[in-house]
Amino acid sequence: MVSSIKNLPSDVLNKLQSQVHVPTLSSAINELIQNSIDANASSINVVIDTQTLSFQITDDGEGISPSDMTQIGKEHFTSKIRSTADLQDITTYGFHGMALYSISSISQTTVLSKRKGYHGTRVIKLPNGPSLLFSSDKQYIDVRDQLISGEPFDVQGSGTMILVRNLMYNLPVRSNMAKCEPEYKIQNAIRELVLRLLINNPHISISVKQLTQSTKKLENVINYLGMTESKRPVDSYVNILRSIYGSVVPLNSLKSVILKYKSFVVEGVISRHPIKLKSIQFININKRRYMNPTLLKLINTLFRNSNFEPQDTAVTYVGRPYTYYPMFIINVTGNANINDLIQDPSKCVHEATLHEIIDPLIMRVCKSFLIARGYMTKENNDNLPYLSNDKSSKDIKDGDVSTVTAQSDEFHANLILDSNVRAGCTNYSELQGRYDMVPTAKNVALFAKGNIAKPILKSRRSTETNKNSIITKISNAILDVPTEYTLSESYCNHEFYLNKEFKINKTDLLNCHVINQIDKKFILVKITSHKNRSNSELYILDQHAGDERIKLEQYLKKFVTDVITDTLYVQPINEMTIEVTVSEASMFEHYISELRRWGIYTRIERSEPTLKIDSISDELLNKCGTDTAFLKNVLLQHVNDLITNKRISLLSQLARQNRLLQNNNTNMDTWWQYINCIPAFYLEIFNSKACRSAIMFGDQLTKTECSLLIKNLGKCQQPFQCAHGRPSLVPISEIKAVNPTDTSSLTELLIIMTIDSPNNTPETLFNIRDTTWGGRSCFAVKDIPKNTVLLELSDKTGSSIQYEFRKEVCHYCFKYGNGYSMKFKIDKSHIGQLILQKQNLWLKSRLNKFRGAGLWFCSDECLHNYLSIPKIIELIEIYEILLDNYSKMQKRENPDDSMEKKLNSVEISQPIIDSMWEEIETQWIPSVNKTKITKRERFLPVISEDEYNCARFIADSLFNINSYEPGSSTMKSFWNLQSNELNKMKRFPILLHFQQLVFKTLYVLLPDRYRPQMTIPVFRHIMGSEYGNAFGIWQEDESVDSREYFGYWVFPKASYFNHSCAPNITKSRIGNKMYFTLNKDVET
Repeated sequence: MVSSIKNLPSDVLNKLQSQVHVPTLSSAINELIQNSIDANASSINVVIDTQTLSFQITDDGEGISPSDMTQIGKEHFTSKIRSTADLQDITTYGFHGMALYSISSISQTTVLSKRKGYHGTRVIKLPNGPSLLFSSDKQYIDVRDQLISGEPFDVQGSGTMILVRNLMYNLPVRSNMAKCEPEYKIQNAIRELVLRLLINNPHISISVKQLTQSTKKLENVINYLGMTESKRPVDSYVNILRSIYGSVVPLNSLKSVILKYKSFVVEGVISRHPIKLKSIQFININKRRYMNPTLLKLINTLFRNSNFEPQDTAVTYVGRPYTYYPMFIINVTGNANINDLIQDPSKCVHEATLHEIIDPLIMRVCKSFLIARGYMTKENNDNLPYLSNDKSSKDIKDGDVSTVTAQSDEFHANLILDSNVRAGCTNYSELQGRYDMVPTAKNVALFAKGNIAKPILKSRRSTETNKNSIITKISNAILDVPTEYTLSESYCNHEFYLNKEFKINKTDLLNCHVINQIDKKFILVKITSHKNRSNSELYILDQHAGDERIKLEQYLKKFVTDVITDTLYVQPINEMTIEVTVSEASMFEHYISELRRWGIYTRIERSEPTLKIDSISDELLNKCGTDTAFLKNVLLQHVNDLITNKRISLLSQLARQNRLLQNNNTNMDTWWQYINCIPAFYLEIFNSKACRSAIMFGDQLTKTECSLLIKNLGKCQQPFQCAHGRPSLVPISEIKAVNPTDTSSLTELLIIMTIDSPNNTPETLFNIRDTTWGGRSCFAVKDIPKNTVLLELSDKTGSSIQYEFRKEVCHYCFKYGNGYSMKFKIDKSHIGQLILQKQNLWLKSRLNKFRGAGLWFCSDECLHNYLSIPKIIELIEIYEILLDNYSKMQKRENPDDSMEKKLNSVEISQPIIDSMWEEIETQWIPSVNKTKITKRERFLPVISEDEYNCARFIADSLFNINSYEPGSSTMKSFWNLQSNELNKMKRFPILLHFQQLVFKTLYVLLPDRYRPQMTIPVFRHIMGSEYGNAFGIWQEDESVDSREYFGYWVFPKASYFNHSCAPNITKSRIGNKMYFTLNKDVET
């Protein structure tokens, strides 16, 4: 049923109106201090009790006459004005007649006042209490719960005391919220309001004390004694600032500024030293607070663009681990306007009526200060932030204010893709070096799930194309485009791409096709959208930005996991003492638990005040060492970010996550949920670390390495921007699918992709070409007669002898002993000198127990040939370690087959494979690394003969990969081998468990110089490319039906000769070489 419209009851209306005039404890104090100033008080004393929301204010002002005592506290009763005309020349703060009325409606208020010339003090309890003469018999109690035993004011004196108890007692929700407000916030609000009032009243002394309920003791918050005379405003401002905020800046740091224009005077002080607190920025207009956030933002931008920050820190950093702000007090006086007085019940000015004059004057003062201090020159006046509606510019001459507009460069702006992606610190030289005439895009948006959408390409290229530019190099690469595909338009003709949408997500990255590396800087990829399979797009990836993002998220994931599980390692340090101001001490004290969770253990000494630091995290200690200035700045930055909600409190986020877990809402990416909690200085540390460790411009990458990089990037939370917020991926062109016009001749459908070829085959005989049925194959480029040897190879990347033949096969020439053991083994006499040369400490300590590393040879010649291989002692050491531990592990109980059953019960897919390897990387490896080396043996799994043989194969592969030149044809071919991991594991799921057992064994046992090389991607590539690309090591001079299989080896260059339904090539082994010979004539 709809209720009829009625007038609100007065008690309800009073409570609602109080929210407008006194929303907080500090706002109530502000109103009553202003009343004291309006009463011409020279001394004001404030006592506050934040726990009960009570306070008392005592002044020595004119007091209230007995006749007026019955009128105070009534709505709209005031002595300040009688008509709106009085507002034009008003000099007092108050005039609404609402302060005491609003306060008394939500509190227990008592007013004691004495007017000069009267013999007694009058007392009234609001609201609606009678006005009585003060008498000690009446038992008046102050905020400290102490009896006011005698007359509060001298016989010849005057003044007023207002006791406010239990503010908001009749508004329980507001009261509870106010009592939860941190003390430092209340104190900072009071400091700010007192400073603003003292700017125009420096002669008044103000004391603010806070009552501690447990001890009933008073703690000084503000103790300003006032100034009798001041020839310069700067003197009073300095005195006010230091009395309220302490030694925020050095004594001589504040510099006076003044500017006069017509009837306006802008004067104040600006500190030569920037500070961490953004809150110490005050602008008053005719005694009233000027609350213009846009203007403050412009001022801060101006100072930041002028590099207004200290340069004396001993700690080096790339970005901005913390932010600096100017500290200033600016007081504007001029013609008053009624509109400025009635904008807000708190009497603040939100937009000055004459802002088109006042705002430019303030900006001119700031610019003049920066010029005088050498941060800016008169020539770069155009760098001032833009001020709209500047009507005063025509009138203001030199020394005054002129219109300022910001110059914009279209190439620079659009090159950052004009996007929501954070641009970071970008400069022209960097852009030219990274992008070199790359077409620009607009309107790129990052979606919550990591999508890039809707870049519209626009040409910014010169009419003369630089032959060394990236575009030219991409052009050369794209010229050899497959006939199955065609570029819809030349990628240089960007008119076609106006309003063209390119949209991809993280899944598209995982399924993209890598063409190749470009200019050792970029990776060219073809992406087929998951929504439109008929067309594809070409994108260019900044290899440094991509790898930087991968490493950043790896570092952050480990770090955040340690933080949220409370396992972050901290280092005890000798007590570090940092001087702080009173307000800073209050903030640090409030966030002491928050800082501790981030590995920073602090204590506050209130008497001095100082911040004591007992322990800090390894990451922070390595960055700042004992630089207390840097440490103080970064800690203040985080505290300020928490206060201004730029960062989320970790403790509150953990509490929220726990509530979600209790409600069984566990569908979340754990570590990423805390990304907005990480302190800025930690982000900067990891950004810098990721940048330094990432792949650089100029680093050559194989196609496989490019593919691994793209795949890992697709797993990131934010794959489309680097650690510094810049875009990492840019669209180049669209590729449309077409049907082949003729399929009669196979050669007409062959694609010669120059940039996709290993460039390691004898191209005088054949080429590597794509086929219509998938994959690539070898095609003759001229007629080749029968019995021609196409390849003769000895440069294997890995080999392994079956365990049962380990003693019967020579490990150098693979000669078979026909069931008899080889007679030659490596002993300590053979390797003693090599150990001394290579400093293999493990072998040296085990020389007397050396078992031969599981190697046998058919002759002394083969033995010495094997030992003459460069650095072979390193491989022997690994073999010996594997052999020694394999024997030990056989004594353990065999593991159960639960994993095999588990894998056989599910359908293997790429996500399952990736997730199991991710578990190894994020859980198992960190556990091993945290364990002492002497205790790591407990992580060794029990392995079989097959897994032992595979471990030896991986060891041999790592040794050979380390031995070959990175740019050699063998290594290029190896990294271009196709991985058959998924297909093989779909048929044999247990292979996934098999591989992980081998990886764990090697990770624990490998010497330190090899462990970093055996990353999971490298291990998976070795294993994945072995499936389908390995050749068998067979017995020589025996028929196919009767020969023995000794093991397997991998020759990357010959992988194209390993698969055929109708082979025309005969494979044969002679010693440790493979020969590939045509068994019939081949025509082109």
